Amino acid sequence: MDIDIGFWLTLALAVTVAVWLIDKVFKLKQKGGRVEGAVETSNSLISVFFVVLVIRSFIIEPFTIPSGSMLPTLQVNDFILVNKFAYGLRLPVTNTKIIETGEPQRGDVMVFKFPENRSQNFIKRVVGLPGDTVQVKDNVVTVNGEEIKRELAREWEGSG
Repeated sequence: MDIDIGFWLTLALAVTVAVWLIDKVFKLKQKGGRVEGAVETSNSLISVFFVVLVIRSFIIEPFTIPSGSMLPTLQVNDFILVNKFAYGLRLPVTNTKIIETGEPQRGDVMVFKFPENRSQNFIKRVVGLPGDTVQVKDNVVTVNGEEIKRELAREWEGSG
């Protein structure tokens, strides 16, 4: 089960901003005691949550490789950082694209949500682009009727 960090960071930021606003209106810090400590802690976390949310949503996001489907290029449990603005800036939680910055190209390695289980991330190499017809038959990949030539980069000696 993947945790939607963007959702939880957005929620944490909203709660801390709400506490800050309530403090500004009702002067909670001046009442002292536990309330003052909670308000000060909440107020100090606003900038932390904001910076982390901006970095993870718009700049880079860390992922670990969950399976051996990208072997030998990417090993199971490898740690990768994904460029979040390569294909456009998206709002956290809603995933709404706000700025277009590029399109996927063949050979790119992408992280995306698995369509049948949106909580699961997939990491795959781009073979086909919109409008292409991709076919795999007898372990031969064709794109638009043309066979994709494959070269063995090196013999893989992993455990099976």
